[in-house]
Amino acid sequence: VYGVHNYEPIAFLQQSMPLRGKKPGVPYSEKIAAGVWKDAALLASWANKNKVPVILSETGCIGYVDGKSEGPKNEDDCGKYAKDVYDAYVANGMPVTWWALEHAKTIYLRDADPGDKWLPWRGLTPNPHIFSGLHLVNVQPKPKAGSASSISEKLKSDDAFLACVMKQGMEWGFPAAKVESVIERAKQGSPKHIGRVEELISNGACGQ
Repeated sequence: VYGVHNYEPIAFLQQSMPLRGKKPGVPYSEKIAAGVWKDAALLASWANKNKVPVILSETGCIGYVDGKSEGPKNEDDCGKYAKDVYDAYVANGMPVTWWALEHAKTIYLRDADPGDKWLPWRGLTPNPHIFSGLHLVNVQPKPKAGSASSISEKLKSDDAFLACVMKQGMEWGFPAAKVESVIERAKQGSPKHIGRVEELISNGACGQ
């Protein structure tokens, strides 16, 4: 696989005086969009001619801050660029890697402290324009079955699971009062006692 980097036009993608020496506040335009499609067509032509797979292994846009201090003029400018990159490259069989996750070119909102706009500051909040342009989905992972939070919640809400854990403890030879005490502490979120419940059902019992 042949990989290429592309940060053209620099005047749009690298809008930072401190980082790149390029003045901020430049909006996305039809001229810039035409350049994206032209570059993608050149790469596709070269790949087809040489019969090799290619990837745009690095591109990105210094993100919007306020339209003046750093980044493009408008909040959705990088998103427009991202959409053209997706349509011109990915939709035509050429994968793309966006630089970066935590950086001036982040795919997240740059809600940074005014004195440090290098990284997202208050958390990783997706930039809706970039996420939409690149067809990204912000997936919120669910607790795995058997995880601490899963076990604690099931003990509180699933009577069959609770009864199964109780049965397992009895089969292991523990006194009923002891098993009940462990279960109650696990319900309250005690990592130590959740760990003991996990040991009781580590053989795959109780559906875990």
